[in-house]
Amino acid sequence: MEGKEPRVGGSVNLVVIMSDQLRASSLGCYGSRWTETPNLDRLARDGVLFSRAFIEWPTSFPARCCVVTGRYVKTHRAGHNYPGSYLPESEITLAEVLSEHGYSTGYVSSWSGVAPETGFGQGFQFYDEELRGLSTKMRSYFKGEKGVGGIPYGVTEVPEEKYQTALETRSAVDWVRQHSSERFFLWLDYRD
Repeated sequence: MEGKEPRVGGSVNLVVIMSDQLRASSLGCYGSRWTETPNLDRLARDGVLFSRAFIEWPTSFPARCCVVTGRYVKTHRAGHNYPGSYLPESEITLAEVLSEHGYSTGYVSSWSGVAPETGFGQGFQFYDEELRGLSTKMRSYFKGEKGVGGIPYGVTEVPEEKYQTALETRSAVDWVRQHSSERFFLWLDYRD
């Protein structure tokens, strides 16, 4: 782990940013020479950057369950993507522990696969229901045209109100502003 020295005697706010399909080698803070990621680089410089972190499972939902519980798939048993997989209530999550210690906890994502009914939401006091299923709604904006991720080939600009990452970010920033005078834990989970 690299970053600032921890404060002694104080509390910290915690923000976890997770993104599907993003390799460390695509970020400037991990040495990329072909992409520029100045905002993430600044977060890494001013916060904590993990230099040796490995995910326990290759698919989305089980991997997130490993991070939020600190346990292996064989232990928490959420072994495949939702639907059909869930995190048992008996598992203790980071959000539950922090909530019990007075933190406001929030989860922001448009991915339905980590909706509260999957058990992943244990301990999160806030889950932005308005974002749920946004990737499907975004695809319907283009009315089934062929492309990648719901965006037709040749489209170079997507209106911000139809771009899920912008909407997720706006929701997360709004939540942080609402809780800026409190200790908080925010999990921001990007799908793209």
